[in-house]
Amino acid sequence: MKIDGGRSFSEAMRIRGLSTAQVAADFKVYRQQVDRWKRNKDMRLSRVMIFSRYFSYHVLDFLKLGASDD
Repeated sequence: MKIDGGRSFSEAMRIRGLSTAQVAADFKVYRQQVDRWKRNKDMRLSRVMIFSRYFSYHVLDFLKLGASDD
């Protein structure tokens, strides 16, 4: 099983109904940074923990959003 951190991030955004602009404002970054997070397949654990907390997911549940059987 492979886990794509960017896919987890994108799916969490979609499920929570959050826009790129809204996430950027919450993290005080530019929209382009949010787009980079969405494309990033490999994420540090510290970043995964921050994002899972932000989207109100347990870390493992957040990661499962980006899981594939490749």
